Amino acid sequence: MHDRKMYSGKMRVGTRREVYLQKPRCYPRFRLADSSYMRMGFMETRTITQYCVYGLLLNDMRGCYENQHLVALASSREALIDYLRTNSVKPYCDENGGADDYGNPHSYHKVFAKGSPLEWYNEFEHNGKIIDEWLTEEQFADLQSRYTFIG
Repeated sequence: MHDRKMYSGKMRVGTRREVYLQKPRCYPRFRLADSSYMRMGFMETRTITQYCVYGLLLNDMRGCYENQHLVALASSREALIDYLRTNSVKPYCDENGGADDYGNPHSYHKVFAKGSPLEWYNEFEHNGKIIDEWLTEEQFADLQSRYTFIG
């Protein structure tokens, strides 16, 4: 059962109830169906709090086009779009860009500001995605520590 309509500030927070079946330690000689154990009271219901997080996926221009990387997380889709807009600049060519993942030196045509966290990524229109995911508190804390989180 899902109830994902609760809000806490800007972050979408929801709860989910999960039913865990606890079979008795000594099983009877014959196996009962799970529904029989549930009728006998061998089940537990737990409520889990989850957060709706949006992720920005872009592909690195130095590697394989199909590989997308999680670049940033946000509490809303609009925050990620604003993040893309603030880091984008007029397209320019970086002649001393260095080598790609395969060791081939060449220039790069960039669309994000030099020195920004998005500098080495292709523009969003080329294979970019914004995804949404429901995470538990532990998963959310882990991702916040590893990725850029935007308001």
